[in-house]
Amino acid sequence: MDYSKNYVKPTCLNGFCELVKELNGDPALILQKHDIDVKKLTDENYIFPYSEFCNLLEDCSKIFNCSDFGIRLAKKQDHNILGPVAFIVISAATVEKAIVTVGAYLYFFTPAIKLSLEDISGTTIASLEIRDRTGEQFPQATEHMVTACFEIIRIMINHHLIVDAIWFKHAPISSENTYKKHFPVTVKFNRSHNGNLLSPKALQEKIPSGNSALYKIIVKYLDENKHEGLHQSLDTEVRDLIKKIMPTAKLSRAFIAEHLNMNERSLHRRLKECGYTYEQLLDSVRKQEAEKFMRDNRLPISQISGLLGYSEQSSFNRAFKRWYGVAPRDYFKNKN
Repeated sequence: MDYSKNYVKPTCLNGFCELVKELNGDPALILQKHDIDVKKLTDENYIFPYSEFCNLLEDCSKIFNCSDFGIRLAKKQDHNILGPVAFIVISAATVEKAIVTVGAYLYFFTPAIKLSLEDISGTTIASLEIRDRTGEQFPQATEHMVTACFEIIRIMINHHLIVDAIWFKHAPISSENTYKKHFPVTVKFNRSHNGNLLSPKALQEKIPSGNSALYKIIVKYLDENKHEGLHQSLDTEVRDLIKKIMPTAKLSRAFIAEHLNMNERSLHRRLKECGYTYEQLLDSVRKQEAEKFMRDNRLPISQISGLLGYSEQSSFNRAFKRWYGVAPRDYFKNKN
């Protein structure tokens, strides 16, 4: 397997052939263009890169002049696209429990999507993020995953409406009427997150089909079969780990390798297969996080340096000047 890619199960394309035919297209021809074998879409062992799924949706949107292609595909699907994780949706006790547990085991479907509950000004968002190191935008895939989540939440509580609003980071790609046609809630754009907003009361809604015995059986099964999950690419895993431990300054390659249960040589070799060295990933993560911290004028440079895992502020100053061509203090002056 190519460690540089995050893969996805073919269930993400449930309803795809039907939708393309409705738009007078040839699904096999389009899938072939994206190196996806239409004959294997029902093979539970078949996987392909999630990036191809994203590119496929963008391509179909253009081919068929269908700005809501991702949304329309999601509306032809249900919780069964998640495979064994789908049983969590119907067996968990509450909506909150279902979302948290699905997020924990989503890698059985794909590690390319992160699902989590984030608190935002007194409300909570079931936040969805595409893990893509290139920073490329995939609005069709984004609208697909947020819509799929919206529909799955409705399935949890017998299609009652408990989502307060839908948020997208991107600008609208369809008309206002198109979004109103698809969603019976407010849809907002250019927001801080992608996802579905839920009140504290909605999160505690009991799932009518909740079954604690079945829930425990499914969780046990998923725990015992973790090796069958589509774990995220190694470089993504290393990036996530660096972010988590960065403030501790324990950022040596040896420490990271030990944390991932491999030796340094194996870590170096597998990262090389992804096209990276550990040092490149560390530098990239520090640069990304530095940019976030520097937006907040309240943080002193010495604190930012520590949060990025630098033992000496002078090391941070040199790195920052290499990234942006100016020293941190000059950056603040220019900004203000």
